Order: sequence, then C-alpha cells, then structure tokens
Amino acid sequence: MDTEGIYRVSGSKDTVLAIKADFDSGLSLDTNEFQDIHAITGALKLYLRELPIPLITPECLTSLIDVNLSLRESGNLEDTLKHIKACLLRLPPSHRNVLHYILRHLLRVSNKKSKNQMSAKNLAIVFAPTLMKLTSSSEDGFKYIVKQQLIAEYLIEYVANIFMT
Repeated sequence: MDTEGIYRVSGSKDTVLAIKADFDSGLSLDTNEFQDIHAITGALKLYLRELPIPLITPECLTSLIDVNLSLRESGNLEDTLKHIKACLLRLPPSHRNVLHYILRHLLRVSNKKSKNQMSAKNLAIVFAPTLMKLTSSSEDGFKYIVKQQLIAEYLIEYVANIFMT
C-alpha cells in the first residue's frame, strides 16, 4: 500500500493477463511468481471492468447520481449517507459485500496518501469506471464522468458510515 501510484500506474500487460488466466482457471495467486504490485492491481481493475454487471448496478448508479446531486449540495451528511445506504441495500448481496470490501481497502490505501500519492479523489478517478457504468446514452459524457468520480470519492471517504450496521 506504500507503493507510489498504486492502482494508477499500469503493470505489464502480459503479467496482468497471466494473473487473470491463473485466476480464471481457479489457481491461487502465487505472490512469489507475481511480485509486480502494479500488475496485481491491474488484474483487479481488469476483473472488475469485465464483470457482466458492475458492482454498482446501473439502477443503483442512477439513484446515487440523484442523491449525490441533491443532497451533497445541501451539506446534510446524515441524510446523504442514509440515502446512499438505502440505495446500496438494494444491490445484490454479493455486489454489496464485494463493494464494501473494496471500498474499505481503498480507504486504507488513501490513508497512506503521503507515501503512495493516492488520495480518495485519485482512487475515485481510477476506480469509478470499474465500479459503475451507466447504460443510458442520454447522459452527457464529461458530466457523467465527474458525477461518477464524485460518487466513488464519497463512497471511499465514508465507507465506514455507509456500511455500519
């Protein structure tokens, strides 16, 4: 987690694909064989990008965009977190559990930003397109990317509040 540019710097494409092939065939990841942290993180991002249904489903993303726009501007953190939590509770349990795990990990990575240069904002830029995809083409591309990144940043920063029981 201390590696500068973790998740931002690309690993070797061949190594990323080798890790993916091992994973797809059910083999355990041999950390002695794959020591390039950027290839390992690249394989994780590739896996998430290739999910047939993103962890944050299009339906949930639409709700998160609505919540983010209306409540983030109001500054009412408690209401915002309540609405985000309600939206995420509608995700399939497997999606919600994996999302929670990844967001907790990304928060730990961002807590080491003085060493790795990866703040929650930087991680959101990298992970937003892998965690969520809007299927509608009506959304303006640039505005959508900004909204997507803001949502991802918010999820990383407030993961403990959002997923607390």
